[in-house]
Formats: sequence, C-alpha cells, structure tokens
Amino acid sequence: MGRKHARTIHKTRPQTPSEAGSSERGLSSFERRTRANASRARVNNATLTAGSPMHYYCRLCGEEMTLPESHSDSAPTVCRLCASEGRHTADDHVYGG
Repeated sequence: MGRKHARTIHKTRPQTPSEAGSSERGLSSFERRTRANASRARVNNATLTAGSPMHYYCRLCGEEMTLPESHSDSAPTVCRLCASEGRHTADDHVYGG
C-alpha cells in the first residue's frame, strides 16, 4: 500500500490596508484620479442659489474645478493636473486656479 500524503491547504488571509492599496501603486496619477472621481457625486449648477460657486469637471479625469459665479473666463474643460501632464488639446480651456 502506498503512503498517503497529507495535503496542505493554504488559506488566504484578509489583506491589510497597506496591502490593499498596493494594487494602486502601479497606476499613474491620472488613472488614480480617474478612478477616484468616477464614483464622486457631481453638483448640478442649476440647483444652486444665486451667488453660489460654479462647479465644472475635467473632461479627462473628472476632477472638480470650482469657480466663483462671477468668473468671466470661458468654462474650464481640463484641470491643471491633466494639462501639466500634456493630456489637453489646443481647444481646451485649462483651469487656472
């Protein structure tokens, strides 16, 4: 009779918070921003009272850009981070601050 071998069962343990975040380490800052902003609730400017700041969102990563209602420039289409990474086009209005 052959000898029976005991099988080792490997149980997975729960990840620690630092280990869970390690999957994010390989992502670029653009990918991290895009993922974080995807689940964020957006403000509907039409529902705000007069004088409230206007909320705009980057068309590339979804980052929120807030300007006073009285701003006179064109509405921004791209945030500063996407612009600094060279992701914008000549037609984009970059958020200035």
